[in-house]
Amino acid sequence: MITPTHTNHHEPVALTVLIDARRAQMLWHTAAPAKSFLDAEGRFESHDGAGTIDDQDIDAWTGGTFMWCAGPLEAMTLNDYESSCGYSSRLLWDMDSGPNWPGGYVVLTSRPFGRSADTSTQ
Repeated sequence: MITPTHTNHHEPVALTVLIDARRAQMLWHTAAPAKSFLDAEGRFESHDGAGTIDDQDIDAWTGGTFMWCAGPLEAMTLNDYESSCGYSSRLLWDMDSGPNWPGGYVVLTSRPFGRSADTSTQ
């Protein structure tokens, strides 16, 4: 029998989550080339405090990828993963999401569309 070392269930527990390329691909369900959506003015709202993508240099994202995630934890994790791989990334909300598509959390990354998550810029 395994005896748990954490006996007070009301105290937070610190976890370390290791994300490799295979696991990173499980964090998003739909991806599209960024150039397909960059002209959709006002569609995406920033969740990382960096303003809207309309305020940034759109050319920097043209070759990148939009990745839709099921929830905020997946999106935050994927955003951090992309940054740790050397890509620029932004955590966004898709204003077109609604009752039929509630997963409006999106990561915009400079990772070229179609490049697998096991390839970093380094």
